[in-house]
Amino acid sequence: MTSARTGRRTGRPAGLLHHPADLRPVLFTLSFCLYQVLVFLCAESPLTAFVLVAAPHFILHVPLMNVLHISIHSSIFRSARAEFAFGTLCSLALGFTRTCFRLDHMTHHRHYLDPSLDTNSWRLESGPWRRHRYALRHLFTVYSRAWHLAKQGGRPIALDYIAELSAVLAVLAAFLFAKPFVAAAVFLFPMVFNVFAVYYWAHHQHADLDSQDPLSASRTYDNAYFNWLAFNVGYHAAHHHSPAVHWSKLPALHESLRDRIPAHLVLPSIPWLSSEYGHAAIQASRAVAAKTD
Repeated sequence: MTSARTGRRTGRPAGLLHHPADLRPVLFTLSFCLYQVLVFLCAESPLTAFVLVAAPHFILHVPLMNVLHISIHSSIFRSARAEFAFGTLCSLALGFTRTCFRLDHMTHHRHYLDPSLDTNSWRLESGPWRRHRYALRHLFTVYSRAWHLAKQGGRPIALDYIAELSAVLAVLAAFLFAKPFVAAAVFLFPMVFNVFAVYYWAHHQHADLDSQDPLSASRTYDNAYFNWLAFNVGYHAAHHHSPAVHWSKLPALHESLRDRIPAHLVLPSIPWLSSEYGHAAIQASRAVAAKTD
């Protein structure tokens, strides 16, 4: 590492990570990916493999997904090769390549206050089962939508998209060739489930919140246990207010903004794959909006 003041080498390594706080999400993700590989290698029965992976994946998919979310807002590794390798591991657990998710998610950040441009707009579905239909729409369209955005972004972005997708498909194909049904249970099903689950869970982050104020256009989940486990993904209004702020700084940012966030949009419960929870949050927002009107 070179001193900025003297120009001389200090002898201290720069480190593998940009932020020391990123060590916990990295170790968490690597541990889960190692667990998946061990189940794949050791399990002979697809049903056994499915149970061993599906249960923890169902519980942990939100924090796992937020690690990928962290990486698209701020690179975790100083090395581009390490970032690529880590992104490939995340993709095998989550179903999204890093570029695919980055293109789709950043478009949402730019346009979430404008439903005509937001790729993740909740306004396209209405009536019964709208949350499920919202998630299914994204499950079947997110990759084609991201490819369209990649081509618009120019050759380097399109090449990143192709390289990442090719790497993931090559590794997945090798697993499927070696142990087809076990690989499907350990990798393929969780990948498909996670893409659906991400949008299913994300739906009530913005549903029925028509506002041009970033602090009134999303729901915040202010539960200390959930945010510790999920790397502060619950501080949603603060994240949309300042997307470049590192995830470890979001609790402090949330506290500085708390008085400006409508109280009914700060929820103390632990959000998970609960239709009832999402429905209750949306109903509460409607009730407050009706009283305001």
